[in-house]
Amino acid sequence: MEEQVSEESKSTFHEIRKDKILLVIFIAVILLGITVRFIYPTEPGLWNDDMSTLPTGLLWFYPHEYYPGLSAEGEPALGAFMFGAGCMLSGEDFSAVTKIKPMWYPDRPMLFGKELIKAEDYCRISSYFFGLLLFLALILLSLSLLDQYSALFSISFFAFYSHILQLSRWIHEDIVEYTFIAFGLLFLWKFFSSEKYGAKELFLFIFSMIFFALAFGTKIPAAAFLLFAIAMLLIKYKREVGYILKRLEIWLGFKISDKLKETTINLRRLALMIFTGLTVYILTLLLPFEFNLRNILLVIQKYRSVDVMQGSAFGSLSLNTNFWGAIHNFLLSLNIMDIILLLVSIFVLVMLFLLKKKEVNEWFITSLVVFFIAVLAIFPSMVLLRVFIAFFWGIPLIMGLVISKSAYSPLNLLNLKEKTKRLVLILILLSYISVASYTAFLNAPYFEYRNPLICDEQECLISYSFFADSQLGVFLQGILKDNSTTFESFAVYGMVYYYIRPEEGQEMLFLRESLRQQIGRMPTLRERIMYFKPLGRTIQYIPFDPNKDYNDEFIMELKHKYVPNYKVILKHGFEAYWIYDLQNLTKL
Repeated sequence: MEEQVSEESKSTFHEIRKDKILLVIFIAVILLGITVRFIYPTEPGLWNDDMSTLPTGLLWFYPHEYYPGLSAEGEPALGAFMFGAGCMLSGEDFSAVTKIKPMWYPDRPMLFGKELIKAEDYCRISSYFFGLLLFLALILLSLSLLDQYSALFSISFFAFYSHILQLSRWIHEDIVEYTFIAFGLLFLWKFFSSEKYGAKELFLFIFSMIFFALAFGTKIPAAAFLLFAIAMLLIKYKREVGYILKRLEIWLGFKISDKLKETTINLRRLALMIFTGLTVYILTLLLPFEFNLRNILLVIQKYRSVDVMQGSAFGSLSLNTNFWGAIHNFLLSLNIMDIILLLVSIFVLVMLFLLKKKEVNEWFITSLVVFFIAVLAIFPSMVLLRVFIAFFWGIPLIMGLVISKSAYSPLNLLNLKEKTKRLVLILILLSYISVASYTAFLNAPYFEYRNPLICDEQECLISYSFFADSQLGVFLQGILKDNSTTFESFAVYGMVYYYIRPEEGQEMLFLRESLRQQIGRMPTLRERIMYFKPLGRTIQYIPFDPNKDYNDEFIMELKHKYVPNYKVILKHGFEAYWIYDLQNLTKL
């Protein structure tokens, strides 16, 4: 690694600013990226995971006997706190949240359902705030690491990538985690490229450790970034590390390379960096855990135990046997130009590995990709796309290098004249932005995208029902009578009960379990309709997702033999629910 100060983000931005075409492209991408994040601001509505996230966040603001993160599946509760803070801005009284029981959801609609519905718009404030903050961090990171053409691609990717856009609108902790990780990487890069032993170096490393600790305080897998930060510190201080290794030759039992020469070293500075960084990391991490180490251990223990109950190894470190499955899920979320650039970027990555002398930004990007591959190999949870995205940041950066001015860019193999190369680069950028922005706006505000060239028949079939719980609940409010009720898509309880019959979610659960014990199996839909009379009401309406295949004879009979009485239709004509009135069925 060349120990030199790399170009700062202002250098790349200066190159963009002095080129009118690139400046127009840059401004257009920023404006479009912001617009697509705020279009249709009230959608999607609340969904089932909010029954876990929001109560966890609200519990922070009232007296609680246990750590808020233990109220659900066992997660650090900093992200939930951010969403709870938004809900509290509504002024609603959520004090009944103190009565919730860990991992018990059916009574939550009764405790604070009405208040939560009224506060819905406030609860989503944190999603938009962190979505915008993440975009800003990724813009700065791209400008800092890449030249003008590569940076514009990277910014465009982050502006329109469907999964980041989706989580920038959901009430979900992942967007908070991503934001902390992005700022952690930004400060780590600033540290890595700063003058060695310089005055700013220690402070930049401290800030990176603070953000990585906050990311861990939001999601457990983010703890791996501590190892990445330490690795980058040791790479920068390779002379000191080499000196230490040479002094350990006798104990190690092998000869250290003679290339590790005893040039200028500062072991005290390395020790200071490690000690201060780890101290700040630990203190920051304790903050979202209420300065209680036991809370960290309990959260990790519960996180692992819940995964075991679900029959998975997601909470453990082991060989990821679904390595290619995780990659396949990622490819499904990319547009066709993304995939082409991703394939070409493999060539760029190989060229970077073969380079004997790398620029400091090339060291950082390559290390980030290697770190991602290592995590992918040992984290089974990477098969979940939202976990995959938490570590994938080096991939778009490598893709950006495909259209860089560097010697290893495939375009340089064509021996194009400078003007021709510039024209080709601009055309690639414009083509990519056109495809990516069109795809993003077409799928807004739900951003459920599957690449049609990769997905199989089942994968291409997109379900929108979990985006429509709010719309379903509001619609059912208008048609239910006092003596009638509904049964929501085989759910024992769900977000729909926050809008209607909040007492019935728990009642339905008790009735189901009673019937299951009597007949020795789960009751069918016909049996539920026959025997379920919650509070004396008759099940009259059956809503279900038409895009799903249900393992129930009566559901399939309704779907294929009768006309739905009502439909819940989302933006762009997406049919999320068909609703059947059992007292007024019409055959096809």
